[in-house]
Amino acid sequence: MPNTSWGNYNMTEQPASIAEFRQAFHNQYAATAAVELAFGDHVIEVSSNSSALVEYVRSYYTSFVSHSGQPQVRINAYEMDALTLGVSFTPRRRPAGKELKEEYANLVDGRIVRKLRTGMVFMFNDRVNIAAGPCQANPNQVINFIDSRYMNRLLATGGLLMHAAGVDRDGRGLALAGTSTAGKSTLALHLLSKGFSFISNDRLVIAKKQAGIEMHGLAKLPRVNPGTILHNANLSCLITDDKRRRYASMPPAELWRLEDKYDVDLAKCFNIQSRRLQSTMRALVILNWRRTAGTAKFERVELAGRPDLLDAVSKAPGAFAAWGNSSNEDARPDEEYVDVLRNCPVYEVTGAVDFAAAVEECERILQAAHHE
Repeated sequence: MPNTSWGNYNMTEQPASIAEFRQAFHNQYAATAAVELAFGDHVIEVSSNSSALVEYVRSYYTSFVSHSGQPQVRINAYEMDALTLGVSFTPRRRPAGKELKEEYANLVDGRIVRKLRTGMVFMFNDRVNIAAGPCQANPNQVINFIDSRYMNRLLATGGLLMHAAGVDRDGRGLALAGTSTAGKSTLALHLLSKGFSFISNDRLVIAKKQAGIEMHGLAKLPRVNPGTILHNANLSCLITDDKRRRYASMPPAELWRLEDKYDVDLAKCFNIQSRRLQSTMRALVILNWRRTAGTAKFERVELAGRPDLLDAVSKAPGAFAAWGNSSNEDARPDEEYVDVLRNCPVYEVTGAVDFAAAVEECERILQAAHHE
């Protein structure tokens, strides 16, 4: 394998720009396979020197595989050893107490993001999109990069990013917002068991249109922890009987905190053979409940004047935002969310976590929104 540890004293000279990195990789690693993906009307081609990685991407996005031959975006994924780069990186800021996961550096024509745990490197500008490093060992990071390219396209056309899951029934969309541990994905999957369609797991891009609020999802599959699997019969196929017994024997508080993610195969678990990523948003539910005794309470609220709820709704695009303007990385001002959601019914859920009650209330809310 050609030497790719740029930055060490005895190595070859490191490229100084994204364009030069691309040329160097192209010269050393010829693509052996490619797959085309269509997210709505946006087509992305992913090519790699690893046929196994391309097959993984094809299988993961099975309902989005396209053959148009006209991609708007091209992503090159280079399977190689982790790079050592002679670049001055800046740690990506995280909330207090949160583990540092990535760092970034801006070159003359683009940005490099490096994942600290895995050594994966992502390079991009307005034209070039590169994933480099041990891609086969970290395919989920490649998936996240693919989704970020589509997300940037939605944001570039005026969308706002929400920290929310999205479901749909009969063309009526319901957004489920909350913090990272609120249970958005768990509630969304319980609603799928009631015949809802799946739009998005953890990110929605919303935009105000003449016909209402459009909500667009990302194609990433939902990822769930063992506690969610134990309490949803449709997810039983995701774990073995031995794991089920082990998880079931854990104290509830310990199980709730356990981070052991599983991708949900929607076709296998819910017989969902195809997906769409867009719906008309008819209501927003914000999960602000706690794992305490009592009952869950739903109350209609106005977002204006509730910065605590807006913090749960808004989401910063982060280090993978469109390159060229640092303001692209941050969450948009609260007033923009208030404006877009002004005519959308918003409900806050407080009290105790109760998914069965929440499913019933979400069905009622969506039905009521249909008549507003």
